[in-house]
Amino acid sequence: MSADRTSDDADDADLPAVQRDAVSTGAAADSADWDQRLKGLPRLLRFAMLISGNARHIKQRLIAEINELCPNLPLNAAWAAAPDLGTGLALAAELDRCAVSQNEPNLRSLADCVRLLCLPLPRDATYFEEYRRVGKALVQAFRKIEGDAEEQLCCDLERFAFGWAALPACTDLLSKNFSAAVNATILGANMVERRIAAAKTAV
Repeated sequence: MSADRTSDDADDADLPAVQRDAVSTGAAADSADWDQRLKGLPRLLRFAMLISGNARHIKQRLIAEINELCPNLPLNAAWAAAPDLGTGLALAAELDRCAVSQNEPNLRSLADCVRLLCLPLPRDATYFEEYRRVGKALVQAFRKIEGDAEEQLCCDLERFAFGWAALPACTDLLSKNFSAAVNATILGANMVERRIAAAKTAV
């Protein structure tokens, strides 16, 4: 066994039991059902597609990625143990701080992924800046890859990104029992129903 592997095992042993379980579950889920279509996507878009595809253990996958880039982060362990909105937003804010203090812009995408997973359907102006931050990141990431990704994936990504952007104006049409991300998938599909129908009729 290599010295690096021994060091990694020791680090994992230091994790709280709940976080250690989440990390191993998330890593196993990624290993078991890797989707080649998502290879090379920005992290935020990849998690958006995992949500759209009803993938399993999405939160655990993100916890595992956070643990790789920010080992033994206390708020990651707290979110693993108590996956509520307050803990999630505190973790996102901490990842933003780490991005600046460690000069690691990549951690910004982890912060936005946490927000993506934990934000509920918007009902008022509460957390507006959090929704807008994720919405801008989704649209900018989509614009960067739309010319290179295959057509169906582009359609799926566009549906999610602009479904999220439209959430604040359409809350009365959606279920408060679903998260913002799940509702973004539903809303994005509804936004193009007429155009799809018209295109089919034209064909």
